[in-house]
Amino acid sequence: NKETWFKETVQGDTIAEVALKAGIIKTTAWRQYNNALGFSAENVILIARAYHKSPVELLLYTSDAAD
Repeated sequence: NKETWFKETVQGDTIAEVALKAGIIKTTAWRQYNNALGFSAENVILIARAYHKSPVELLLYTSDAAD
């Protein structure tokens, strides 16, 4: 699920650290995180790249097809 993916990806980093590493505005990262990890597809890709992970799994969880 997306919570597991996120926790395994960021390995304990704070949302502020995730935003900084991914190049996302901190308030945007907080808002999307607090919205049931409702990160936009663009931000999922930025987070995954920042942590050298594949965004595919989380993109599947965030797509309309997975709902």
